[in-house]
Amino acid sequence: MRKLTAYLLFAGVLLPIIVEAMPTEADLQKVRPILKELTDNDFAALKAGTKTRSEVADSLLGYVGDAESEAAKFSLIQSAFKNYMGGYESEKAIGAFDMLAVNVKDVPRGTFGNWCAQFLVSFAKNGRADALAVLLNKSIDIGDLKSTSMIMDAIKPHLRKLGAGTKTANTPLAIAVDRANRHERRARELSALKAAVRKNPSDTSAREKYALVLAASDDWSLALKEFALAAGPVAEAAAWEMKWPDVGKSSWSPAKAAELWWNYAGAAKDEDVEAILRGRSVAWYKIAIERGELTGLRKTIAEKRIREAEQSGVVANLGSSRLKQGNIMTITLPGGTTMDFVPCPAGTFTMGFEGGAPMHSPHKVTISRQFWAGKFLVTRAQWNELMNPRQMNNKEVALGGLNGAVTDVSRVEIEDYCANLTKRYAKQLPKGYVFRLPTLAEREYMFRANCKPGSSPFAKPQGLTKEELSTICVGEEGKQEILRKKNVGWDASTWRTPANNPSVEVGLRKPNPWGLYDLIGNIDQWAMDVAPSSRTRFVTSARDLAWADDTDPLFWCDDGIDGSGIFNTTRQAKAWGELEIMYAAPGRRWHCLGFRIVIAPDLIAERKLNLRKSAQ
Repeated sequence: MRKLTAYLLFAGVLLPIIVEAMPTEADLQKVRPILKELTDNDFAALKAGTKTRSEVADSLLGYVGDAESEAAKFSLIQSAFKNYMGGYESEKAIGAFDMLAVNVKDVPRGTFGNWCAQFLVSFAKNGRADALAVLLNKSIDIGDLKSTSMIMDAIKPHLRKLGAGTKTANTPLAIAVDRANRHERRARELSALKAAVRKNPSDTSAREKYALVLAASDDWSLALKEFALAAGPVAEAAAWEMKWPDVGKSSWSPAKAAELWWNYAGAAKDEDVEAILRGRSVAWYKIAIERGELTGLRKTIAEKRIREAEQSGVVANLGSSRLKQGNIMTITLPGGTTMDFVPCPAGTFTMGFEGGAPMHSPHKVTISRQFWAGKFLVTRAQWNELMNPRQMNNKEVALGGLNGAVTDVSRVEIEDYCANLTKRYAKQLPKGYVFRLPTLAEREYMFRANCKPGSSPFAKPQGLTKEELSTICVGEEGKQEILRKKNVGWDASTWRTPANNPSVEVGLRKPNPWGLYDLIGNIDQWAMDVAPSSRTRFVTSARDLAWADDTDPLFWCDDGIDGSGIFNTTRQAKAWGELEIMYAAPGRRWHCLGFRIVIAPDLIAERKLNLRKSAQ
């Protein structure tokens, strides 16, 4: 490991650690010899047949957390991508590409297409139509028209052979090709309308047409700006919506905006435009109902329209019209508060560490699918949007107020909160995904972020220095210092009694390599895993957890939510391997205990399905 660290420190000297743009070819040439020496053994194993391409790619991604230059990260991710593609594993290749969004700045358009280019003809000749559909859809979802065009040009000669060469074809590839053609047509429309608006800025009709095409292209924020420069009620509604919720006194309201967008959608000639406008309308109708603006027949009509739109697959959301793989995902709660979710790639890692408790004995664990983790712990502001508001004492006000991590919430209440989010935003989520707590395995995987053991504070299981801890977490000493500076009194009993330990504002220290904050420090954190209720009445230390499998492991019991909840004592400034795992009654609350949520596969539904299948 010393050798690895030295090499990467050397790479960091050659290439600036903080760069303003993507690595140049000269940067990449400098770092490649260093990476070659690091990865020689992996490729020798591939040549000898003791490792598959997929395993080599997994290994390459494992080095990314150690890389101290963007050139090294870029090269490792690119090499992993190519090895996955060489094994026709397009989904895993996309997962590798998604890591660029977190590790490299300013990735230019066309990068995805360039990486795919050498494999596309081989995929086509070998009949890998579904894999090609996945790649094509990915280029469309990330809005990379250049990559979409590159992929389309490569596969066009093979479409008939792949069953996607006729207008009546209904295969995944045919549907993806139709999407690509529509996006290319829309890009031409955008270019022409943009030129028209520049030529005659006062042409409100051109502005409105331009806004409609922007909306269909899933750029609602820019579409709103153009609508606002048009004329009539549409311009008024857009100007009002851009200021929401700080609109002051206005003739516009959520109910009025919902009505306008619904009627406007009915006149749209483009099905994508119609879907976007219906989604906006549904979002405003839901807010209007919650605020009590609609009653009687008007409420009945609104609810009917919501059902119609949702049954037809329209996404109801005030943020992006759908979630996109590889990007930070943002949802906007009813009152305007946002929540950011950071992509975490699928992968395999060694959970636990040598010398730990028996339940921490090292074992290989696979996180089989990409998921998204809350960038921050859930705050009081985010909790108060959907649940009964949590009250704050004077210390909590001084340490973070509404931006402080929410605490004093039970495991049962958190389940309700997540179910509420899933119900509201289900149409935005990938199929089979829900909002939920992270499992203990996912939590450790997030914490370490593919870093090699010992290479960074996030990769060391034990023995962090004070300096290392102070850069990544706010522990008890940090909280006391903040209170001193704000002249808020504190007494020793606050810190001696864990249940009274207050939370602090989220995001005050540095994130891990994936962009996640407060993985330790701040507060204790609930996990999804549940133990049998017979384990405890209050709180006890977990000593004997065991997982039945090594893929997406989850400690669960037939009692489900009625069992004992599990949490990590993360409020203390400790390395991840020193965090104690505790059992607690699911209805218990403490001022020191809160949570982070993830957008991830519904493991409980999958478990129940597997149990039913095994029983048949």
